[in-house]
Amino acid sequence: MFNLPVTIVAGYLGSGKTTYINQRLRRANGVRYAVLVNDFGDLNIDVDLIRRTGNDVAGITRTRSISLINGCVCCSLAGDENTALESVLEIANDIDWILLEASGVADSARVKDRVLNWPGFEFKDTVTLVDVTRIQQLVDDKYVGQHIRQQLNTCDKMVLTRRDLVSADKYAEIERWLRLFDATANQSMSSLSPREARHPEFYSQTLLHQQCLVRSEFEHWLRNLDKNIVRLKGFVCFDDNPGCLYLVQFIAGAWEITPSASFETGQKAGARIILISTIPVRISFFETAVADLPL
Repeated sequence: MFNLPVTIVAGYLGSGKTTYINQRLRRANGVRYAVLVNDFGDLNIDVDLIRRTGNDVAGITRTRSISLINGCVCCSLAGDENTALESVLEIANDIDWILLEASGVADSARVKDRVLNWPGFEFKDTVTLVDVTRIQQLVDDKYVGQHIRQQLNTCDKMVLTRRDLVSADKYAEIERWLRLFDATANQSMSSLSPREARHPEFYSQTLLHQQCLVRSEFEHWLRNLDKNIVRLKGFVCFDDNPGCLYLVQFIAGAWEITPSASFETGQKAGARIILISTIPVRISFFETAVADLPL
């Protein structure tokens, strides 16, 4: 049996990985993809955001979505990862390529090593998404800077996102600056002490609410989030429009709420959200807040 080619889609939290995958699926040109989503909590929000298309005519891609639960592919739940990879092999004759969306806090080099050492798969490349509005700040961040540099130094291709939010001159400057992250820079990382090179710690919480939320109260909660929360993503229902789900995203102090979808038959109203922080944080407002889980 031939080995299935694998592309790892990496990038820090909020860099646009799910959007990139959806764009790649829309432009598949007959390639049959399997999508493995490695979200950062015990709910796979990204699975709901990745476009699912059927075995249809007119060149529409047949996509299988298989979830990897809770954190880094290579660190947190190896058993679940193994199950997902075996499930992909069972449908190997029906697919041509695998897109593996790594968690934004995953060590992409270790994800690559895992693929390289799993029979039946062939690593092709790592595509790292780079948010041009934040990348320079992230590289210098004392908590996640080393992690970001590792992502940049080990990728095969960078895809720059949110380009429309910077000027043409600034974008050109960032392009030139990113060329500094190459194989030479990667080799210099190996001289760092173990403490400096340590993968940063992140913590995940699952937030659940069984009833529709009051939008003004929820937005007030968002405006006053703990400064150590670096990412939040999920779906909420508001009492002023209970027939609609809204996608809420928070990154780097900014947030947005956008209509997502109408409810499906049997679907419950309420909220389901994953947040990630650099330290354990206490969360109120929600009926259920699962204890912080290290990633």
